[in-house]
Amino acid sequence: MARLSMEEVKVLELITISGQKPEFCEIIDLIQTIKHQQQKIEAQQQEIKELRIMLDDVKVHNMKLENGEIDMTIEGPNARNLFASIVQAFRQNGAENFYSVDLQDRETGESFTVTIQNNGKDLSPTQKLNIQEEQIKSLTADKDELVKVLKQAREAIKAAWSDMERRECKCGYGQSK
Repeated sequence: MARLSMEEVKVLELITISGQKPEFCEIIDLIQTIKHQQQKIEAQQQEIKELRIMLDDVKVHNMKLENGEIDMTIEGPNARNLFASIVQAFRQNGAENFYSVDLQDRETGESFTVTIQNNGKDLSPTQKLNIQEEQIKSLTADKDELVKVLKQAREAIKAAWSDMERRECKCGYGQSK
């Protein structure tokens, strides 16, 4: 017969106190499930501890978000390793201008795209989009100004036409016979 640890005995006492009379196999299954969950929790706690150590090693000196781009200064061995692995992925995937990776937040389901760019090559999609948005703003302003001028011209033509209809023109235009 297997020996029970003190935790297993406590679980068994709780079950018996509650008035339930579970089968021996059910008790063993429950105890094994609890042990398995404890192991998972311990593994996650260890992972969190390791991540904290890595994060403590990464130092963010400044971070700016401007025109859809993040400009930041980061230092530390793990930061260098992270960026080296990103550049390696860029090269291994045959990227010449830019490389994008889609990420999804497990908690919220939100999707994000992280893009790195070879600054010696063409513009990134974000830069191209920013330029196009500026061009659209400029063209929209030009169109609005043109519409305003055309409305003024139409009003001036209407006024001139009305004025011509009211008086007789020497050339005979607008006269009726």
